[in-house]
Amino acid sequence: MEKSEFTGIIVPFLAALLLGGMIGVEREQKQKSAGCRTFMLVCGSAAVFVGMGDSLLRGFKDSGLSEMVKSDPIRLVQAVIIGLGFIGGGIIKQSDDVHHNLSTAAAFMLTAAIGFYCGLQRYAVALILSVVTVVILHVLGKIERRLQ
Repeated sequence: MEKSEFTGIIVPFLAALLLGGMIGVEREQKQKSAGCRTFMLVCGSAAVFVGMGDSLLRGFKDSGLSEMVKSDPIRLVQAVIIGLGFIGGGIIKQSDDVHHNLSTAAAFMLTAAIGFYCGLQRYAVALILSVVTVVILHVLGKIERRLQ
């Protein structure tokens, strides 16, 4: 394994697993339908897609085909978000005109963004987003329950 693969893909992936797990533990404690493993995988896969996109572009550049390939990183983000929409839609349930797991589905989107920041090796931003996400889910969840 090349050093660039390790620092460009593996390290961001491991960081994303850790941060996604932090959010997943909170969901697990609340006994939500998606827990630690799911959030780790969502965050980690987003980081891997960023690293993979970078590797693909480097491969085209090294092969001399870079003139033929147009780079559009937004497409990668769009593809992940579309996939997460399906996952999020699958965990949202409706009973008695009340939707359940909306916060968990929304947290998937934010967790993917955290994974993207890990993939971009912007670890400080990813950590801050993770902490704020846990605070939103945990602290605001308690406040909401008291107000009901």
